[in-house]
Amino acid sequence: METNKLMTEFIDVYFKTMKDLNLTLQASMAQYQVSFEQYQILRDIANERVSNLTDIVRLRGVTKPAIARQLRTLRNLDYISQTTAEADRRRHVLKLTPAGKTTEREITQTVNAKFNRFVETIGPDKVDELRALLATIDQDYLEPEKRG
Repeated sequence: METNKLMTEFIDVYFKTMKDLNLTLQASMAQYQVSFEQYQILRDIANERVSNLTDIVRLRGVTKPAIARQLRTLRNLDYISQTTAEADRRRHVLKLTPAGKTTEREITQTVNAKFNRFVETIGPDKVDELRALLATIDQDYLEPEKRG
């Protein structure tokens, strides 16, 4: 296939698919007033993947100010609390509040149902192929671009 045509078709399907997937995911979170990124933070705290701002920055590959804004919103919604660590007074530990635990659990149930339908529709093998392809793009194409 000619490169220009391939690029046009790729961009068309990419934007439509990503837009529709994003809208589907956002619908699961709208009633809780959180974005997908904020839900990921709640989920990462709930699953003990992160315990502070620096952990989130490392895991997500975004800036501290961007994460700080997300955390501020989650604190204002009373979904997370931030306390000072006993061992190191400079370190701030993140925890879900009772409302945050409920919100994370309810969103996760909805997202899991949507994901299960996605897997049933295209099949687990294709989902895994897509995951592997996206990981390859991130590692082999995007990482070198980020490094410069």
